[in-house]
Amino acid sequence: MSNRDCPDKLFAFRRKLKDQPLSYRERGASLDGIPAGYDFDDNRVLLGQGEAIFDRAKNALDAWQMFPESWSEVCYPHPKPEPGREVGVRFRIHGIWMYCGARIIYTIREEERYGFAYGTLQTHPEKGEELFLLETTTDKKVYFRIRAFSRPNYWFVRLGYWYARYQQRRFVKTAFRQMQALCQS
Repeated sequence: MSNRDCPDKLFAFRRKLKDQPLSYRERGASLDGIPAGYDFDDNRVLLGQGEAIFDRAKNALDAWQMFPESWSEVCYPHPKPEPGREVGVRFRIHGIWMYCGARIIYTIREEERYGFAYGTLQTHPEKGEELFLLETTTDKKVYFRIRAFSRPNYWFVRLGYWYARYQQRRFVKTAFRQMQALCQS
């Protein structure tokens, strides 16, 4: 499914996000700061080497293809992430869809780095920010990095936070495998 072909319920959910505030104050800290009181994750994986891999990875990132189609859907009906735009995401966990609202905080469009970060809105079960970043080295190796800080936004997430952390790690592993597969095909 293309992220522009949003399911009706997810599209309606995304439209309601426009006036929602962020659920945290540390806007932009996913790039270089680690705010106190949050869990912090910084993971990266090698995607391959060369300009073709970097271009393929950029296209996949712009199309939100790092999100696993088997248990998530993204509604972002724009060509690529741009600051200030809302994104609706839903994850299926044990047969139940969980809706998560976020907003693009910043983008990085440099010769050797490419990506974006989104921040959680009040409808998201967690508070925080997540950066999806492609990086190339001087020898043209291409890495995909996910850097995030988060903490529970609701009591029920606090209650089962061990499970939320498990799902975060599961997402990172799946996103890495998916991006590696997309870049090698």
